Amino acid sequence: MEDKELYEKLLGVKEPWDVIDVTVDMQKGCVAVKLGHPKGTKFPCPVCGELCAIYDHEKRRWRHLDSCGFTTILEANVPRICCKDHGVKQVSVPWAYASSSIASTALAVDATSF
Repeated sequence: MEDKELYEKLLGVKEPWDVIDVTVDMQKGCVAVKLGHPKGTKFPCPVCGELCAIYDHEKRRWRHLDSCGFTTILEANVPRICCKDHGVKQVSVPWAYASSSIASTALAVDATSF
């Protein structure tokens, strides 16, 4: 299993999103996971749900749970769509809380269970 496939499974990435690159910086102790989507993908308007063409993108970063002690950062160019009824809106991404720089995955470990 390659690193991109591994992180797709670990993060639960689903279409239309893909892991397009994974970079490990051993000196900084950091893993950067870049996510993207195929060109021409349409996304639903966050207000009405109608599939809309992409207007532009905004580069975003999120802090995720550590990977084997390495700081893990998710990076993506998040689309803004142009809805005929609601104008330009930023789409939601499944791995993040709205308007947050923290990934939504939560993990609790009961240390007494080991």
